[in-house]
Amino acid sequence: IIDTIENFGNTTGIKVKEVSQIQDLLRLLVENNITVKKFSANEISLHEIFVQFAGDDKNGSKNTEVGNV
Repeated sequence: IIDTIENFGNTTGIKVKEVSQIQDLLRLLVENNITVKKFSANEISLHEIFVQFAGDDKNGSKNTEVGNV
């Protein structure tokens, strides 16, 4: 059910493949004794928004155009 996992230092972002799987993810975390201090279900992360507008430098491609969001 997991698409991607990103470590942001003091938080971890987990993207599920389908929005309908968010509750399944939470249940799996709790069933496996993972401490959940905060759980937020957002459709898109700020990091993903940044990559969409600024480009993903992992591939060496950068978008030089900057716009207001």
